Amino acid sequence: MCWKIVRWHIVIILYIGALSTDGIFRNSLVLANHISFNNIQCQSNDEKYFQFSQCDLKLQKRGYNELNIYGKLLKTADNITVKAELFRKTNGYTPFIYKFTLDFCDLKRFPQRQPVMSMFFKYLERNSNLNHTCPYDHDIILKNFVMPDDVLKLLPYPKGDYMVQLGFAAYNQWIISVKAFVKVAD
Repeated sequence: MCWKIVRWHIVIILYIGALSTDGIFRNSLVLANHISFNNIQCQSNDEKYFQFSQCDLKLQKRGYNELNIYGKLLKTADNITVKAELFRKTNGYTPFIYKFTLDFCDLKRFPQRQPVMSMFFKYLERNSNLNHTCPYDHDIILKNFVMPDDVLKLLPYPKGDYMVQLGFAAYNQWIISVKAFVKVAD
């Protein structure tokens, strides 16, 4: 499963690269080098399990917003499922390349099995307390997170507006939904 995802990602990168070498398509498919957050929406589906006390963006400087999330985990979670989807804005948001559902505890124990998601959570770990394996029995904090621009060197994307939708479940009950709206630009 993991190799299939990586293989398709490589095929798509090569396809975009082949199109962008032609002068006609170069301007429309220029790969971007900056990610900025536009909006964030956090929702708790079970207030008895998890409550958000902060979910916002803070302007750091022009074009750079810091993401801050603080949530109170009211019960211990050691069977966590993550659903991640990437959408691109065309006429509304349409699915784009990625859609994962995976065991978060397994991801933290064996990151090599899911290299793309592992890389994404590695960036989050720098500014959060999600830097250990399960169980989680404490508040979840993501403070002053700015998506580093070097992520686009590893996973290049065309310029545009995107939505990253993350869902978290504990014991097969969907508890948290987070939507991050980002702009990928020069």
